[in-house]
Amino acid sequence: MSTTHNDEPGTTTIALSRESQWVVHDVVLDELLGDDADRPLWAVSVAERIEGEELAVTGVEGRRLRARLREYLAGEAPARDREAARLALEALDARME
Repeated sequence: MSTTHNDEPGTTTIALSRESQWVVHDVVLDELLGDDADRPLWAVSVAERIEGEELAVTGVEGRRLRARLREYLAGEAPARDREAARLALEALDARME
């Protein structure tokens, strides 16, 4: 897993493994399809960008995704997703601090 800076101002690009991409995608979709019908803009943006090989996030998106991944790991994450979620969170933590 490597990280690079994105050319788009205000974003950081984070390279994730395929497994971590799937977990991030699942967490973001849960945010979009959950009980909260307002479809948070940060989740829409991340969902649109996770389809690529790297994930570019703004500071706000990164902080919200980190919080959501922490919640996921603290509770509902199935055993098969825990390692990939942990690695995605570590990559975000390393780049967003």
